[in-house]
Parts: sequence; structure tokens; C-alpha cells
Amino acid sequence: MSEWCSSGSRKVPPDQMTLVKEACQSALMMRWAGIHHSYFWKLKVDRILLDVLIGNTSTAFGNEIVFHPEDIIAEFSSSCIEIRSYIWNILGYIAAHCAEDFLPYNGKSGYLEVLINIACLMANEFWYNGKTCSSSNFCEVEPISRAVLLMVFSPCKFISSQARNCIAKVAWTSGTEYLEKLLGSLMFNFSGDASPVSYSLHTLINLISLACYSTLPLYQQFIVQRKGIDLLADIIRKCLKNETHVSMSNITSHLHGASDGKLCCWSNIEDWVGGDLILFHSLQILSQLIPFSNFICDYSKIISRDSVTSNNLGVLVESLFKSLSSILDNTYSPGSRWYAQYVLSFFGLFGFPSKLGKRMGVSLTENELADIQFLFTNGQPLRVHGSILVAVCPYLLPPKDSFIKKSLLDCESLKGNRQHGTNFRYEVKLSERVDSSALMKILDYIYTGFIIVEDDEVKPVRILAKRCGLNSLSYMLDKKLPEWGTPVPNCDFSHALEPAEHHLSDTILEANEITGVTWTCAMCVLTLPHIHAHRVILWSNCGYLRALFQSGMSESYSAIIKVPIGFPALTKLVAWFYTGELPRINLDCNWNNMTTNQQLHELQSYVELSWLAEFWLLEEVREEALNVVLSCLELNQKLSMEIINFALELHQWRIVEAAASNIAPLYPKMRDSGDLENFSEEAVDLLRSEYVRRSQKGFSKDG
Repeated sequence: MSEWCSSGSRKVPPDQMTLVKEACQSALMMRWAGIHHSYFWKLKVDRILLDVLIGNTSTAFGNEIVFHPEDIIAEFSSSCIEIRSYIWNILGYIAAHCAEDFLPYNGKSGYLEVLINIACLMANEFWYNGKTCSSSNFCEVEPISRAVLLMVFSPCKFISSQARNCIAKVAWTSGTEYLEKLLGSLMFNFSGDASPVSYSLHTLINLISLACYSTLPLYQQFIVQRKGIDLLADIIRKCLKNETHVSMSNITSHLHGASDGKLCCWSNIEDWVGGDLILFHSLQILSQLIPFSNFICDYSKIISRDSVTSNNLGVLVESLFKSLSSILDNTYSPGSRWYAQYVLSFFGLFGFPSKLGKRMGVSLTENELADIQFLFTNGQPLRVHGSILVAVCPYLLPPKDSFIKKSLLDCESLKGNRQHGTNFRYEVKLSERVDSSALMKILDYIYTGFIIVEDDEVKPVRILAKRCGLNSLSYMLDKKLPEWGTPVPNCDFSHALEPAEHHLSDTILEANEITGVTWTCAMCVLTLPHIHAHRVILWSNCGYLRALFQSGMSESYSAIIKVPIGFPALTKLVAWFYTGELPRINLDCNWNNMTTNQQLHELQSYVELSWLAEFWLLEEVREEALNVVLSCLELNQKLSMEIINFALELHQWRIVEAAASNIAPLYPKMRDSGDLENFSEEAVDLLRSEYVRRSQKGFSKDG
């Protein structure tokens, strides 16, 4: 690229077009955030993109960087549309990951400004003239529209303001007329039984266009007055009912090469947007319009049905609120969840509720196993758990050295503390400047990942959140728009398991002995495989352990809990306790390259978890473990042959039946070859019965 730019050639030589295309494909790594962005800017990526787009700018325009985009667009007829599509993608990714105060390294924004203006002018040309579905523009309209969208929503003030100003100038004379037409088209698409999937590209481009215009103050009230929010609420409702589903692959198959999309071991950043673009962009638009609507009200008014005077509006607000609340669930993409959360913040809801958070919230309200006590100046106590604070908000913890030195990992100390009604290891006297209600909100968020904050509470909670280092909560309370690619802050207490936090551990989970392996621990002298854990987390997440701790029997005071499973299964169980998610097997090349014995070893831990979950009343763990095993067995008959005996020993009948069904067609061959000798008598009977059943079913069909 640099050789061509310095050669004085006006256009990219034909013999270098393949190289330019490969370079553009490599530059798509800009879709991911990282330090590589700074390297691209040091190499003047904006200048290079403009050179590829219109020809060598130093040849065409000398050393000036101020030129008119309208004149440049005429040059495009001789350039390659495929290359331009890559340029728009790269430009969009650049905009998505620029910092708020970013400016190009050379201090000159001319090249970037021209790129922004060209993209906005061309996108508006497509939108206004209805060229979104014409064959000549099909390969370019989606990438350039998406690039403009990413620029308009860029966290970089320079890029977003330039893009919005350019769109506003174009729309100055006929913006309202265009929006009338645009809203009418979308209302028609989503009314009645019509399916927007059949014309998905046109629908998507209309939504992207509306999203861009929804950021302009001149048109926000106009869109709201034309029942834009009613339309969006209806679209979101249909998306949640699976009536519409448009993914990137539906509309950009013409851009996909062998290296695009989801690779075997790596998920594309597009996963942040998810597989339903209509839902995502509808939420984007709603995020811009909700502040100008009469929908906004406190959560308490919604649940009391006292939010509005109009019954019709009240029903719509309640319906939209329920739809947005359901999107916060982990089954939706991070981008959709973030925008749903942003809109809900105007109703006083902040964070992302989860099953784990709901379970952990009980320990805060019931004060069970609390080991730290905060004292307000009025003498009111507030009891919390050090293991929870160290995992999420260590700023609230007293200094480590000030904790009681003695270990709680002995039966007598646990029994004595229980009998005296306290486990406190430290008491903290709070300053009179600490707002008690704000601190309670902060603790609610620490334990559950989700809080409801009234308007008059937002300021003190935001101040305390910043001082406590809760950046995600502070970001939401500031009501900042979601940044592209930002992960969702989920409940995660796994940091408490780090060796540095060992002083807060109060129990040990001991797994089965590993034959032939000598176990050593840097934190204790136990020689069996084990994990140092925390009673409050076990108590909150497992009904069996909760009953054990409260039983008053000797086992309830023991510092060691024997868990009758292997250590690999125990690590997965502990991961579920602390994160709410059971680690899953990725059926990628790493899995495929394992031997059958290695795969069997991995699966056995999930079979053990399924067995243990029955007795420990962990239905969620049981279902997830079963799903992992069954999905793996479907892909490998040999694995089914190996797992069936192990599953039989643990009486895991769903796994046994699935394995038997997979290998039943092989029964005659296994019988003749003597392979059935490797199975237990019960397994052989099951295989024979399944083979006979399937044979009879096949005969009845033939008859």
C-alpha cells in the first residue's frame, strides 16, 4: 500500500487489486477493540482508506486535505464496489472503537472528515432515492449504512458530531417528508400478517436510516409525534414472539468469505449485536426517542398502574416495560440487553437481573452467615459478607490485616459463633456523611447485579458507586449510551476464590480421591483434592447445603464438606455456584482433536454432576449437565458406547437411553464381533430391547 501511495500513481494498479483486497480483509480486525487500533492510526489509516477509495490523494489534490466530498463521489464509477464495501466496514469499526476525546494522531482531521462526509452523503443518496434493493447497489448499501450508523453512535465526539451534522445538512430541506415516508413503510411492513423477513434488507436499511435520524434533535419530537415509539414497541413485541428474525448472514451473504463469521474456535464480535438485527436496531432507535416521550415514569407507578392518565397509553407503557425487562435475560445478545437496560434506566431500573443474583439477594436480606457489620452513626447495624464484597467491591472491605487472625476453619469456632448468633470478624463504624439508603442500594447491586433507584436517589447512589469503584453501575446511572462491544456486567463472585482472598474462606469442598495422584495445597495441609469456598455462597445457591448448615448436626459445623464426585466435576460445580453458569464443552476443533478417552473423561464429570444434582436439589445444574452430555452423544456413536456403563452405575437413565438409542443400530455387528462383552448385562439388555423396538418400528413403516 505504501509503495503504491509513494509511486505517484493516481489509481490502484490492476495487478495490485488482489493485494489491496487482502489488506482490506486483514484490516477487518478493527471490528475488535484493542491496541492494534493505535497502530493503524499511527500508519494514518484514514489517509490510506481515502486513497483506496478515490485514488492517491497526494496526486489528485496535492498536499491539501480540504476538498469537497460531492466532487469526489463522481470518481467512484471507476472504483471497485467490492473494495468499497470493505472500506465502509473498516470505517464503521474504527468509529465504534474510538475514545470519546479521540483525534487522529497527526492532529489533522481532514482525511477522516472527508471519509465521514462521503459515507453520509452516499448513504443518504441510497436512502432518499430508494436504491436499497437495486442490484447495482446491493453489495454496498448495507455496509455503508452500517458504517454511518456506527459513526452516528460512536463514543467519539468528533466522529459522531461530524456524522450527525452531515446527515442534518442533507435532511434540511426534505427530512420530514422523508421520515413520513420511512415511518409509513415500516408501519406497513410490520402491520397485519406481513413478514418483514421476505424483504429483510429493505426493512433493515429503513431501521438503520431511522436510527441515524433519531439522533438528530430536529427530528426526535417529530418521530415521537408520528407514533414512532408505538411502532417500535410493536416491532419489539413481534421480535420477542419470534415473528421476525433477521441475522447478518441473511443480508450480507455476498460479503462473506471463507474466513468470515463464526470460526471454529472464535466467535465474531458481531455476536454483540446478535442474530436479530431488527430487534437490536429497534432498541437503538428507542434509546434516542424515549427521553422525549410521555412514557417515562417510576417503576413503582408502573406496577401500581398509576403511571399515566390515559388507559391506552398505560397499557402501552406496561407492555413495553415488560418487553424490555424480558430482553435483559441472558438469552439475548449483549448489545440488545445493553440498549434495553439503557431505556429501562429512564424508568429507574439499573443493572441486569439474573437467577444467581436473585439467589444471592436472599443472603443480604436474611443476614445469614454475615461476618462484617457496618454501624451507622444512629447505631443502626448493617450486616454483610466479606466474601461477597471482596469479589465485587473490595473498596468497602476493611484492611486485610485488621481481620481477626484466627481461622474459622475449625468445628468449635463455627459451633460457638452459631450458638452466640454471630460470625462477625470485623465491625466498621461509618461516617455520618455516608447516606444509609444509598449504601443499601449499592449493596443490593453488589449482591444481585440489579437495583431500582428513584429519581431523587440517583445522585447519592451515583456518587457512592464511583467512590466504590463500581464502574458499570456508575456508567448506567450516568445514562450513557452503550459502547459497541462492551460486555454485560454479570453476577460473578469467582474472584473470592483467588488464593489472595483465602483469609475469607470458611469451608472446604472435598472431592473424591484421585488414584495415583499426590495432592498438595498452598493454603492448607489437606492431601485430598479440594476447593476453599464460602458458606454464604453455598447456602444461597443450594437447598441441600442450606438445610445442612441449619440442621444443628455435627456436619453443619464441620469445616470440610465431602462432595462425592471427581475434582473436575467439583470445579464445574463451584463455577456454577460463583458465576451462575456451568462451564460447557465447546464442540470445536479442540474437542474434535481429542481422543475418545479424553472426550469420555470430560463427559464423565457432567454425568457425575447430573447425578449429584438430583440429591442436592440443583435442577438447573442437572438440566445443563444433561444437555451437555446429550449434545455430545448425538455427534459420536463411539462416545455413546463408552459412556453407557458409567451412566448406568449412576442411574442416569436419560443418558443411558440416549446412548442406547444412538448405538442400537450397531447391535448385530457388536454381537457378532464380541464387543458386547465390554458392556454390563443390564446395558446389553437395554441395547437389545432398543434394537428390537426400532426394528419393529421400521418393519411397521415398511408394511
